[in-house]
Amino acid sequence: MKKLVLLFVFILSFVSHASAVGLLGSGTQGDPYQISSAAKLDLVRNYLGMANIDKYFLLMNDIDLTTYLAPAGGGYTQTDWGTKGWMPIGTSSSSFYGVFDGNYHKITGLKIDRATDAIGLFGRLGDAGGVGQHQSSVKNLGVDIDAAASVKGGGTGVGGLVGNEGASAVISNCYVIGAVINNGTITGGLVGLAAGGVEKCFSSGSVTGVDYVGGLIGNCGGNAPNAVVACYSTSTVSGTNGLGGLVGEGQGSGNTITNCFARGSVTSTTNSFRVGGLVGYVVNSIVNNCYSTGLVTSTYSNASFVGGLFGDTPSSAAANSFWDMTTSNRSTSPGSGATVVGKVTADMKTQTTFTNVSWNFTTTWAMSASVNDGYPYLLNIPLSPLPVELNSFTASAAKNGVTLSWKTATEMNNYGFDIERKSASNWSKVGFVEGRGTTNAPQSYSYADNSATGKISYRLKQIDRDGKFEYSKEVEVVTAVAPTVFALSQNYPNPFNPTTNISFTVPSTGRATLKILNILGQEVATLFNGEAQAGIVNQVQFNATGLSSGVYFSRLEYNGKAQMTKMSLLK
Repeated sequence: MKKLVLLFVFILSFVSHASAVGLLGSGTQGDPYQISSAAKLDLVRNYLGMANIDKYFLLMNDIDLTTYLAPAGGGYTQTDWGTKGWMPIGTSSSSFYGVFDGNYHKITGLKIDRATDAIGLFGRLGDAGGVGQHQSSVKNLGVDIDAAASVKGGGTGVGGLVGNEGASAVISNCYVIGAVINNGTITGGLVGLAAGGVEKCFSSGSVTGVDYVGGLIGNCGGNAPNAVVACYSTSTVSGTNGLGGLVGEGQGSGNTITNCFARGSVTSTTNSFRVGGLVGYVVNSIVNNCYSTGLVTSTYSNASFVGGLFGDTPSSAAANSFWDMTTSNRSTSPGSGATVVGKVTADMKTQTTFTNVSWNFTTTWAMSASVNDGYPYLLNIPLSPLPVELNSFTASAAKNGVTLSWKTATEMNNYGFDIERKSASNWSKVGFVEGRGTTNAPQSYSYADNSATGKISYRLKQIDRDGKFEYSKEVEVVTAVAPTVFALSQNYPNPFNPTTNISFTVPSTGRATLKILNILGQEVATLFNGEAQAGIVNQVQFNATGLSSGVYFSRLEYNGKAQMTKMSLLK
């Protein structure tokens, strides 16, 4: 009996420990496992292999891996982790078969230095048996590689996000920013070997390898049909053989690269060949509606294997694609023809160059002199890793204050905008407007400051969802008429904790009182009791330190009249 009790206690202890270190959710599509920390992300590696083919994972927030050390176990030690960095999720022998949804969050501080195959945040995405069957996938995820480190491997298949992608897997709506290095073959900024689909993704940074190195993908296609759609790279690429600004090698019957571009430089470090601005080596593949602009550098003397767009194109077809002869310093390209043409920079920045061969400038492409240096850009993914590209910001005098208006061309991870106003030489926050998150569609915003008078300066503080921010230029406006009305403005911020600002105006100079009442109508504070000046905005601050959370009211009395506003204190 005693042994049974001890066994029962042991089982309870084990269950309790498993629950404490496990993941919230049941792993189904409707109730995915919730990933909310570096330790939780590390636990995803416990769900590898075909037995977990139907498991779903959802990233709940941004995660920083900079200082994370996994607990000992699972085939590694803390010393190993500290020197070699992140252990990829999935290996060549035990792949990740689930669905990982980044939920438009990002993972920062990634660093890996492991001299093996299949290196990336995910080592290998499994092939569940062919296209059309279950698709393991990673989607809606950003990866920022540690700026002081890199993702580094020493075998076949290295990428910032995925080392090797199986034939039935899909990577979509993802990006990688940073340095990717491989002492072996097949290296890409996003994914090393892509045998499945890659859609609406981009990479930015640097990619260094040996053979088959691409800004986005090292090798796409393999022996399976593959589609690279609506992707781009601005990464610089360097290596020896099979180098491309977007893809190092594209091969395989049915392999397609459509509506993509590359803008990073491509440099051969030896007297090697198959070096191109877009793809280094294209075999048995189809390339449509693509372009490249990066400088292509190689000492190889045979122009048949070095070009502005491609390095080599046996048994391949390409159409409606271009390269910039000026910026690439390449006047020729293998695979060029009637609709694969080199253009000077001015033509590359002219929309008819592309619409003449039926590029879609309604739902796929767009052009603007202020975006992407004037070259075509994709409408369905963010153009750059910068939080917001602000197109305009204006201020105009209105009947009762100032109206601010601004527009953005693209947004990434945009939490929103603090509106700041300068009084004398000091800036203060007067409002907030929520951003649109991540979008490549133009957005319009406005804000009304009804407590502004005289000559005033404003600026926007754009805030990223991870707390980073940047300021706009300043704009100045002069209000036409000073306020001469009896008015009590809504406090800001609201809800508040513990302070908030309250503004009011009166039609003529006279005695006024401003009090704070609780939900029972009892006075808890008197903020103003004296002569209020007309023609200006009277401002006071309410400090609720010592009061409990709840609803309060501000009450303004003047010349026998009263106005009230409702406020919420949240502690």
